[in-house]
Amino acid sequence: MIHPIFMSRAFKPDNLTDEVYEDAKKHHWMSYYYSLTEVILKTDLFAIARKIKDKGILFIHGEKDTTAPLENALKLSREFKNVHFITSSEGDHQFFLKEAEFVWKVIQDFTISEIRLQKKISNEHE
Repeated sequence: MIHPIFMSRAFKPDNLTDEVYEDAKKHHWMSYYYSLTEVILKTDLFAIARKIKDKGILFIHGEKDTTAPLENALKLSREFKNVHFITSSEGDHQFFLKEAEFVWKVIQDFTISEIRLQKKISNEHE
């Protein structure tokens, strides 16, 4: 059974690509329920953040995201000691699909900088 919101193209959000829309139609209402209830509502992100607060963390967020507002991500980012926060001024909740090159470049740059930092720390302790 397809989730009712995806039964009609009239409900397809403008910012959702056709590929994502078609893929979403493969899911049934239980997978949506599980995702919402078990993954999103029952997860304490702040508890997880406290466990990894000393790690290098990268946030990439769309400034026009109304599903997961920027303010929420900023609040969570304050839990970390070594946080990098990058925003897309035109980005919404699905901007990683529209701005894939930008997202991958940010991830690559962050990864390279973290590797260099680890090497520097390692060399200092020798």
